[in-house]
Amino acid sequence: MRNPKTVVLVSGIVLVLMIMAGFLALNVYTGSKSARESLLTQYFRAYASGDSASLADLTGEAFTTDLGIESLDSGRYELYELATTTDGTMRFILIIDGVGVAKRAIVADMHYVRAGFSNRIESMKLVDQGKQLRE
Repeated sequence: MRNPKTVVLVSGIVLVLMIMAGFLALNVYTGSKSARESLLTQYFRAYASGDSASLADLTGEAFTTDLGIESLDSGRYELYELATTTDGTMRFILIIDGVGVAKRAIVADMHYVRAGFSNRIESMKLVDQGKQLRE
């Protein structure tokens, strides 16, 4: 018959190892490309739906943006990831409907920081923009 103290000790060690593995997995995910992409898509999804509570959760207290987007309609924009230019910066393209039928393309950098086991957007900085050309 097994000693009850040994069973409890082994169970405790297994539990601690599982918790540590969970924290490690969360930490690895937070630093991953998919976490950064998710942060960006969540931000624009919340912006388009007017969800100020989600926007507050996704951004830092001193969040700033110079993108000049007055409004954004769900399903009426396209978002493309270009590259992670440096640690903490992700470059992207946002294509939105412009005035009339022309579209507007915005190239910008999302600056983010890790906050515990999540990421927060510090700023969105405009790099360049252009409008759709007609042939």
